[in-house]
Amino acid sequence: LSYRDKTDLQQLPSRIARIEEKIGSLETQLSDSDFIQNDRIGFSKAAAQLEAARKEKEEAEERWLEIEIKREALDS
Repeated sequence: LSYRDKTDLQQLPSRIARIEEKIGSLETQLSDSDFIQNDRIGFSKAAAQLEAARKEKEEAEERWLEIEIKREALDS
């Protein structure tokens, strides 16, 4: 594995966990019925952040899986 692959393999699990925490926090915030009524702009921003965080998590998981597959192939 390249240096970048090794580094990503070590760092991605904690990065994914942080993203999951952010997603959970945003989902909780967005589930508050008063939030959309009292702050439509804030609600829209939070919804956009949630979408971006979900995409970031998906990309990080795909990268981790790609490296794991490569690592397993090299170990075989």
